[in-house]
Amino acid sequence: MLSSSFLNYFLSLYISFFIVINSTIIKNNEDFLKNINVQEELHIQDYILINDTNNININSSSISLIGDFHDSTLQFSNNISFLEKCEKIEIKNITIYGNLNFHNNKKIKFENVIFNGIFIINNDILESKSSLEILNSSFFLSNQKSGFEINHYNVNINNSNFYGNNIYNLYLLKFIGSEENINIIRINNSTISGNYFNSGIQTLSLSYTYNVFNYTKFINNYSESRGGSIFLYHTYDTSIYDITFKNTTAFEYGHALSIYSDMSYTTNTNIKNVKHYGNLYKNNFITEGTFLNSYGENLLTINNYEGSNISTGNVMSFEGDPKVTLSNFTINNIYLKNKGAVIKTYNPKKKGASIEFNSSYLNDIVQNYDLYTPMLLYILSGSIKINR
Repeated sequence: MLSSSFLNYFLSLYISFFIVINSTIIKNNEDFLKNINVQEELHIQDYILINDTNNININSSSISLIGDFHDSTLQFSNNISFLEKCEKIEIKNITIYGNLNFHNNKKIKFENVIFNGIFIINNDILESKSSLEILNSSFFLSNQKSGFEINHYNVNINNSNFYGNNIYNLYLLKFIGSEENINIIRINNSTISGNYFNSGIQTLSLSYTYNVFNYTKFINNYSESRGGSIFLYHTYDTSIYDITFKNTTAFEYGHALSIYSDMSYTTNTNIKNVKHYGNLYKNNFITEGTFLNSYGENLLTINNYEGSNISTGNVMSFEGDPKVTLSNFTINNIYLKNKGAVIKTYNPKKKGASIEFNSSYLNDIVQNYDLYTPMLLYILSGSIKINR
């Protein structure tokens, strides 16, 4: 018994000693610059302003920047770059003002972070399956002409928020994968808001990825091209559950969602439980898909959609040869413009769209067009089946 107690005591002392020698309390600018490539764990206390105007490169194999959350702030006017040798990065319980660059790092984690700036996370070693985790954090784009960009990483975002800036024609959050090494993007219980100023491009843009979104809100987003909130470009499989769109607009295609693929493969998108709140303001432009637009040979299933104040153009447009199942739609106050309709199919590549529309309720539809045009279905190609 005595030897066992002594062993436990010795192990406790050893662990405490190990923690002390591998972590440093950072109280000022000098402490930070002196220890950033020496110690693996830096504890940021109070507010620290980094005066060095040169870029700070981090080469250590592992680094943790940890604060006391409410009292810890790190601000710098230059960039901090985590180079390839830095395999593991943890940023926790801290507020940061500045720009972060990540290059070929294997594991990146943000937890309880308030971040004001931009980050670019890039991985050129595609087979490494690098990962990014963002937990309980808020990210605010600074007024620079760049958004948050993540290339070739598996990503898990949970209980976090992303906000845009006042700069026009800018994406908020972009994920890029590759055909050879497909990445998985998971977003859960989060809010993505472009503040309606930026996002002349899409608010959330994804390409060559598998995607899973749960309990996520898209608010005040705008795009001048495809997908006011979400643009899926050559994605492989996407599952979206319990999602909310509010005041989201695209000038050309898909106010809330746009799906695009060429004819070389088929994408698969499953969506369940959608709440879509449009804008009472009637826009002068005409959009292909006030809710969504699909281009290509896509498989699409949507179940339980609630929409209100859905205006401008048609509600859903399908270009090419998709196979679509729409079930349990409830839409109130629909404003259609020009040759708009609730469902439109056009420009077939082969046989055109195949659509099944099940058990839905549409109320208060207004058609604004001088000539005769269909209100519910505008079918230029393919087929549609309506079931009670």
